[in-house]
Amino acid sequence: MSTAALNMEAQLVSLYEEKELLERELGVSDAERLIAMIRSMEEQLVSLYADKEAEWRSASSPSRSSSETP
Repeated sequence: MSTAALNMEAQLVSLYEEKELLERELGVSDAERLIAMIRSMEEQLVSLYADKEAEWRSASSPSRSSSETP
């Protein structure tokens, strides 16, 4: 077998090993599904931070001060 064929075979084996690792660890090995998963997680994280910031602003606003009487 030529060196080029051996290199191609090694690359192919490596790609399949990476794909198997992704499938085993994440349950997904398709590039489009992985990208969608990551984007969804990013959106969830942005939303979580926005919610936490809104809570923080609400809790620290002067109108919610514990020193005020009702």
